[in-house]
Amino acid sequence: MSAYLCGAEDFAKVAAYAAGHRWGFHAYNGFSREPIGEGDIDVVNLALKLATANIASVAYRYPNHGKYGGFLESDEELVEFLGDCAVEARKAEKAPRINAADAYALLAQIEYQSCERPDWIEQDAYWLLDRIKNNAAREMMNILQEQKIAA
Repeated sequence: MSAYLCGAEDFAKVAAYAAGHRWGFHAYNGFSREPIGEGDIDVVNLALKLATANIASVAYRYPNHGKYGGFLESDEELVEFLGDCAVEARKAEKAPRINAADAYALLAQIEYQSCERPDWIEQDAYWLLDRIKNNAAREMMNILQEQKIAA
């Protein structure tokens, strides 16, 4: 397999999609059997959890290409990238929410690029992505059902 570092905007869009539900967003790590965070997870923390998992994945996949798999050259670039993720998450939170199909496509991409580590299923990001993908799939199914009824 291969992996690459997804864009800050991608993490921000899916985090805003998840956090933007009217009932809030909270999740559970099925491996550790622990809640992820305390209560609702805000958009910035969600984006950062997904981004750090992706960074860990590329670092694991490409250990001979530098500390962060060759995608980030230094600790300063890491801090800058995570800062960009936080800024983009705040912007995305105020922007119109992406639709479920676009969210699902981004989630699948992020998941594929973040799954290189052998302990992937143990990570909070695995369970966050799983939960958000399920929410997006449910939303798409509801839209199809409504279209079916209207037809």
